[in-house]
Amino acid sequence: MVLVMTYGERLALARIRAGLTQQELAVAVGMKQPSLAHLEKHGKGSVYTVKLARTCGVSADWLDDEIGEMLPGEHEQQPRDPRIEHVCQVMQSLPAYAVDAGVREIDSLAELVSHIPQPDPTDRPTRTPLAKPPLQPGGGIPFSYKPGDTTRAKTGAADKKKLGGEQ
Repeated sequence: MVLVMTYGERLALARIRAGLTQQELAVAVGMKQPSLAHLEKHGKGSVYTVKLARTCGVSADWLDDEIGEMLPGEHEQQPRDPRIEHVCQVMQSLPAYAVDAGVREIDSLAELVSHIPQPDPTDRPTRTPLAKPPLQPGGGIPFSYKPGDTTRAKTGAADKKKLGGEQ
């Protein structure tokens, strides 16, 4: 047995679900509270239907004519991974026995993976800081520095001259 609700019953249900009083809903959509009370008792529709539906967070089609679901997008599918979409397309072209075999394989894989401990998303691998080159007494990097070289190069007057420094 299908229970059909009147416009007023749907409006009252939507308002209560939204946690609003008649006064609050009436003010929100720009009408007077006695008019809203009349719609809930005797209403068969209203020019305010779309505003009422949006304010209550329900589908305007549902509120107006009980078409579709009360809550918009209640049974809409979430966007899926394109790889899964591809597999679904491929499997639709297969014969039933192949689809059944594929589903069994995926179920087995899901069962296997469910027993593998998942890493804690808050655990982050620690990074080893890069080795820093040794500093010269003057504060700069040694002229003859090579990665892995732990000796400090000494710069004399000849090196400073090559670099265009003081003599």
